[in-house]
Amino acid sequence: MTVEIKNYPTKQNEDWRYFNLKEDKVKEILSFNEFDNETYFFKNLAEKIEHKKYSKFFNEIDYQKDFFKNLILEKGKFEKVQFEEKEKSINEYFILESGKTLSRQIDITVKPNCKTVLTIFFKPLENSFLNLLFNFLVMEDAELRLNVILDGEENSLMFFRTNHKLLENAKASVFLLQLAHSTTRIETMANLEKGASFNRYQTNILNNSSFTDTLFKAFHYGKNSSSEINNLSIVQDKAKSILNGLLFIDQKAKNSKAFQSARNIILSEESYSVSYPQLEILNPDVECSHGTSMHSFEEPQIFYLKSRGIEEDEAKAMILNGYIDFFFKNMDNKIKKYFLDFCHRKIKELM
Repeated sequence: MTVEIKNYPTKQNEDWRYFNLKEDKVKEILSFNEFDNETYFFKNLAEKIEHKKYSKFFNEIDYQKDFFKNLILEKGKFEKVQFEEKEKSINEYFILESGKTLSRQIDITVKPNCKTVLTIFFKPLENSFLNLLFNFLVMEDAELRLNVILDGEENSLMFFRTNHKLLENAKASVFLLQLAHSTTRIETMANLEKGASFNRYQTNILNNSSFTDTLFKAFHYGKNSSSEINNLSIVQDKAKSILNGLLFIDQKAKNSKAFQSARNIILSEESYSVSYPQLEILNPDVECSHGTSMHSFEEPQIFYLKSRGIEEDEAKAMILNGYIDFFFKNMDNKIKKYFLDFCHRKIKELM
């Protein structure tokens, strides 16, 4: 007897990306917001320009699994940007006022044979709600380098989503630093065509009661495409970090390469960090691997540094900074220094 199974779910389309924030918790977090208007400040670091915009928001949350996307589709604002210069660098700074909300979609296109470096700093102040969706189209032989710092204050809520479509021989590198004292949901999706390359590095440095829920999916649809996904989480106090990652290799994606790694460093008994790396491979002629680790400080490392006259807290900070410095080694030097300054100050706070 043969049993025919139709529409059997795969990791590509099944709803395995469960949302770790429950409905009641989300409504509780959003209850402090002033929904009758929306205010935000946009600052360009170079020009120091400040703008204010207002719009109506909503009074009730229609909760669904992907409700934060629908907030943008129904109530948010849209912007479209095209980069046509051969090489363009932009630094931008978002500050969200206390108790206010911002829901926005930004579509960005990098034209063929162009390179764009975009550095964005997000600072939601206390009791604010930031909901952003970036759609990137990187065209043939173009390159995008995206650098993001999320630094929300206590009791803020952030949903940060990026979608990347990479055409033939396009390149994209994403460096994301999460320092927030808030509740944060981060999603990254990447579709890779022939010869496309996507690299992503995310570092979470969390303490107090911070919570970060990260989802990543990379879909290899073209041959000779490549992706490398790296995640580093350092958690202390009652902080929590969760990562779900999927690398999907299509039948047509011959000779593709995909790598995924996650390192979880747990510094207290009540902190929590876990990773779920997953692979779905439909073509045998590929190179794929994934791995995850979970640990605290290694006693031989601490002993070695203390034996050379270094205090224990300083020794621990040196070890953590070493992981971070290595993690951001592929960044542009000027931006890397900016990121590392934030990281080192945060590590000092943990110690």
